[in-house]
Amino acid sequence: MPAIKVNARSGGHSYAGYGLGGVDGHLVVDLSKINDIQVDQTTGIAVIGAGNRLGDIALGLFDQGGRAIPHGTCPLVGLGGHASFGG
Repeated sequence: MPAIKVNARSGGHSYAGYGLGGVDGHLVVDLSKINDIQVDQTTGIAVIGAGNRLGDIALGLFDQGGRAIPHGTCPLVGLGGHASFGG
């Protein structure tokens, strides 16, 4: 049985269409329901689900203690791409 290539889709914003599999035959795992954002008010550490997009992250961090992260202007970039490659 041939191996199936797997692509995780965090936001889906990709010039090459990697969130759509890139090419035929890829299995896409949609992470959009893994979207919790929790900031520990004591330590300031945030736990952000892999399915979040930057717009939701920016609002969630600000709403939970006035925190922010540097990011671009596209709110639909997913956390996976932003955190690993800068969006």
